[in-house]
Amino acid sequence: MKNKQLAFYWVFIVAMCGMPFFIFCQKDSTSGSFASFDGTKIYYETYGAGRPVLLIHGFTGDGSSWKKSVLFQELRAHGYMPVLVDMRGNGRSDKPHEAAAYASDAEARDLIALINHLHFKSYDAIGYSRGSIILARLTVFDPRLGKGVMGGMGADFTNPDWPRRVLFTMCWRVIPSLKVCNLCWIE
Repeated sequence: MKNKQLAFYWVFIVAMCGMPFFIFCQKDSTSGSFASFDGTKIYYETYGAGRPVLLIHGFTGDGSSWKKSVLFQELRAHGYMPVLVDMRGNGRSDKPHEAAAYASDAEARDLIALINHLHFKSYDAIGYSRGSIILARLTVFDPRLGKGVMGGMGADFTNPDWPRRVLFTMCWRVIPSLKVCNLCWIE
């Protein structure tokens, strides 16, 4: 009787959806968290099995924001492995409240720790906004990084006198207990 019921449900799903049920059951993604270099928990997701492409989100986003993009779909369609990460302070990763937890290229070091955790010998990366700035640091620190695309960061992102950088730094100095720094972020 159970086999007949299962067969009926399978036929029903195929008839309703026009495709076999097993397509929905295929798992081509993994997700998890790991402890970064300083113990901060970092959340990530991987999709597919091709060449890894690390997608680094902007200041107030998280890794899931890439799922809505054409880029994410195109990477998957062309056989790449998109790797989404919630940077420290964002999404499902830990959110340290001390400014020191974000100093000394902590975010770039988190990404290097993620690449180590996933045992990638080489990878490419795409960064948007703040993610581009972090990607610029990865180009200096990680020889396994192949190609990189940086977008949405402005022409002055390396200028230490850039008003956005100065304002962000002032936020931490003036209000050291500030927990949501995007209150000071002015575009």
